[in-house]
Amino acid sequence: MLSSDDIEIEIKEATEKHRQEEAMLSKEKATINKKKQELEKEIEKLTQEKEKLLDQIPPSQAKLYNDLSKKKNGIALSPVKDEFCSMCHMRVRPQILNELKVEKEIIFCENCGRILYWLKKTA
Repeated sequence: MLSSDDIEIEIKEATEKHRQEEAMLSKEKATINKKKQELEKEIEKLTQEKEKLLDQIPPSQAKLYNDLSKKKNGIALSPVKDEFCSMCHMRVRPQILNELKVEKEIIFCENCGRILYWLKKTA
Protein backbone atom coordinates (compact mmCIF):
# COMPACT_ATOMS: atom_id res chain seq x y z
CA MET A 1 0.00 0.00 0.00
CA LEU A 2 1.02 3.54 -0.66
CA SER A 3 1.55 5.84 2.24
CA SER A 4 -0.33 9.11 2.51
CA ASP A 5 2.93 11.01 1.89
CA ASP A 6 3.43 9.23 -1.45
CA ILE A 7 -0.14 9.96 -2.45
CA GLU A 8 0.24 13.65 -1.55
CA ILE A 9 3.43 13.87 -3.63
CA GLU A 10 1.64 12.29 -6.60
CA ILE A 11 -1.27 14.72 -6.20
CA LYS A 12 1.11 17.71 -6.08
CA GLU A 13 2.98 16.48 -9.18
CA ALA A 14 -0.27 15.89 -11.06
CA THR A 15 -1.59 19.30 -10.01
CA GLU A 16 1.61 21.00 -11.20
CA LYS A 17 1.52 19.11 -14.49
CA HIS A 18 -2.14 20.12 -14.91
CA ARG A 19 -1.26 23.79 -14.27
CA GLN A 20 1.55 23.67 -16.83
CA GLU A 21 -0.69 22.07 -19.43
CA GLU A 22 -3.45 24.61 -18.77
CA ALA A 23 -0.94 27.46 -19.21
CA MET A 24 0.28 25.97 -22.48
CA LEU A 25 -3.32 25.47 -23.63
CA SER A 26 -4.17 29.07 -22.77
CA LYS A 27 -1.23 30.31 -24.86
CA GLU A 28 -2.27 28.13 -27.81
CA LYS A 29 -5.87 29.32 -27.46
CA ALA A 30 -4.76 32.97 -27.47
CA THR A 31 -2.62 32.36 -30.57
CA ILE A 32 -5.49 30.65 -32.36
CA ASN A 33 -7.94 33.44 -31.43
CA LYS A 34 -5.49 36.06 -32.72
CA LYS A 35 -5.08 34.16 -35.99
CA LYS A 36 -8.86 33.79 -36.24
CA GLN A 37 -9.35 37.55 -35.86
CA GLU A 38 -6.72 38.21 -38.54
CA LEU A 39 -8.42 35.79 -40.91
CA GLU A 40 -11.85 37.32 -40.24
CA LYS A 41 -10.44 40.77 -41.08
CA GLU A 42 -8.91 39.36 -44.27
CA ILE A 43 -12.24 37.75 -45.22
CA GLU A 44 -14.04 41.04 -44.64
CA LYS A 45 -11.48 42.93 -46.73
CA LEU A 46 -11.67 40.41 -49.59
CA THR A 47 -15.47 40.41 -49.47
CA GLN A 48 -15.49 44.18 -49.85
CA GLU A 49 -13.06 43.94 -52.78
CA LYS A 50 -15.27 41.29 -54.37
CA GLU A 51 -18.34 43.50 -54.04
CA LYS A 52 -16.51 46.41 -55.67
CA LEU A 53 -15.43 44.18 -58.55
CA LEU A 54 -18.92 42.75 -58.99
CA ASP A 55 -20.23 46.30 -59.33
CA GLN A 56 -17.89 46.80 -62.30
CA ILE A 57 -19.21 43.92 -64.40
CA PRO A 58 -22.51 43.78 -66.28
CA PRO A 59 -25.51 42.83 -64.10
CA SER A 60 -26.29 39.70 -66.15
CA GLN A 61 -22.76 38.39 -65.60
CA ALA A 62 -22.84 39.31 -61.91
CA LYS A 63 -26.12 37.41 -61.53
CA LEU A 64 -24.61 34.41 -63.34
CA TYR A 65 -21.60 34.49 -61.02
CA ASN A 66 -23.72 34.83 -57.86
CA ASP A 67 -26.11 32.04 -58.88
CA LEU A 68 -23.25 29.72 -59.76
CA SER A 69 -21.44 30.60 -56.55
CA LYS A 70 -24.49 29.60 -54.50
CA LYS A 71 -24.77 26.27 -56.33
CA LYS A 72 -21.05 25.49 -56.03
CA ASN A 73 -20.52 26.27 -52.34
CA GLY A 74 -19.01 29.70 -52.96
CA ILE A 75 -16.57 28.67 -55.68
CA ALA A 76 -17.85 29.74 -59.08
CA LEU A 77 -14.53 30.17 -60.88
CA SER A 78 -11.85 27.64 -61.73
CA PRO A 79 -8.45 28.38 -63.20
CA VAL A 80 -7.14 26.11 -65.93
CA LYS A 81 -3.69 24.80 -65.05
CA ASP A 82 -1.77 22.52 -67.37
CA GLU A 83 -4.89 21.91 -69.47
CA PHE A 84 -6.95 20.76 -66.46
CA CYS A 85 -9.83 22.36 -64.57
CA SER A 86 -8.40 23.07 -61.12
CA MET A 87 -11.63 22.23 -59.32
CA CYS A 88 -12.67 18.90 -60.85
CA HIS A 89 -9.31 17.94 -62.44
CA MET A 90 -10.84 17.05 -65.76
CA ARG A 91 -8.87 17.72 -68.94
CA VAL A 92 -10.10 20.70 -70.94
CA ARG A 93 -10.45 20.10 -74.67
CA PRO A 94 -7.89 21.89 -76.90
CA GLN A 95 -10.58 23.96 -78.65
CA ILE A 96 -11.85 25.20 -75.28
CA LEU A 97 -8.28 26.07 -74.27
CA ASN A 98 -7.91 28.19 -77.41
CA GLU A 99 -11.19 29.95 -76.68
CA LEU A 100 -10.09 30.60 -73.09
CA LYS A 101 -6.87 32.23 -74.27
CA VAL A 102 -8.82 34.58 -76.55
CA GLU A 103 -11.00 35.71 -73.58
CA LYS A 104 -13.99 36.74 -75.71
CA GLU A 105 -16.76 34.82 -73.92
CA ILE A 106 -17.61 33.04 -70.70
CA ILE A 107 -16.69 29.36 -70.88
CA PHE A 108 -17.91 26.73 -68.45
CA CYS A 109 -16.20 23.50 -67.46
CA GLU A 110 -17.98 20.66 -69.20
CA ASN A 111 -17.69 18.52 -66.07
CA CYS A 112 -18.23 20.69 -62.97
CA GLY A 113 -19.98 23.66 -64.61
CA ARG A 114 -17.75 26.35 -63.10
CA ILE A 115 -16.58 29.36 -65.07
CA LEU A 116 -13.13 28.65 -66.46
CA TYR A 117 -10.36 31.18 -66.81
CA TRP A 118 -6.85 30.91 -68.20
CA LEU A 119 -3.95 31.45 -65.84
CA LYS A 120 -1.33 33.39 -67.70
CA LYS A 121 2.16 32.18 -66.85
CA THR A 122 4.34 34.81 -65.23
CA ALA A 123 8.06 34.70 -65.75
